[in-house]
Amino acid sequence: MAKGRQTFKFVFIATLFLTALLVIGAGCNQNLTGEVSKTELPKMEMLFSDDFAGYSLGSIPSKWLPIFKEEPFFSVAAIQQKNSDLVANSIELGGLMLQVNDATSYQWKDYTIVSDFKIESLYHVGPIFIFRMQDENNYYSIEPELSATGGTYKIYKTIDNKKTEIFRKSYTYKLADKEWHKVEVKIEGNQISLKIDDKTVFSGIEDNTYNEGSVAFGTNPNSRIYFDNVAIIGTKF
Repeated sequence: MAKGRQTFKFVFIATLFLTALLVIGAGCNQNLTGEVSKTELPKMEMLFSDDFAGYSLGSIPSKWLPIFKEEPFFSVAAIQQKNSDLVANSIELGGLMLQVNDATSYQWKDYTIVSDFKIESLYHVGPIFIFRMQDENNYYSIEPELSATGGTYKIYKTIDNKKTEIFRKSYTYKLADKEWHKVEVKIEGNQISLKIDDKTVFSGIEDNTYNEGSVAFGTNPNSRIYFDNVAIIGTKF
């Protein structure tokens, strides 16, 4: 009988011990209120948007800063009618850079740039997408070299106004002139990804030069590009 009691006592104590371990383990995932804590993810938010509505035709939009890096063949940054719709405007850009007019944008880290664009150029020169911009002489850029069958998409890093190519990829998807297309540039950590018209051009290209910075659009001196419905979504700081 005494032996049975001892066995029962041992099982009872062992059960209490295991229960205590489970409670302690569960407590590691709880906060002081007893709720299970969750991993904190970066809060994504709309950092910037512009559909270019409400601006006067021919004006420079107040949400942007034009930057002239060189003497262009022609230069323009002006609101124009989008197709024949008098309400929906777009921005016409040629021979310069157009930067987001937001002082906090230099602290933006991970974000996705989405925009519509249309190419109207005799030379079929593509738009330039600029990101993690420190100033007009230090930034990343994606610059397509377009052709009748597709083109080559290049990533550059510009340091002290010296441009260095860090990646290139040939792509057979043709960007038709005088038609609207959609671009999506994603910058996350040290990785750069690009989609055109919801088609992946490249993804996860790594570089560690810049980890935060502003956004701009650019064109070459002999090009004319239209942009519309710009949105930048990501983490502000």
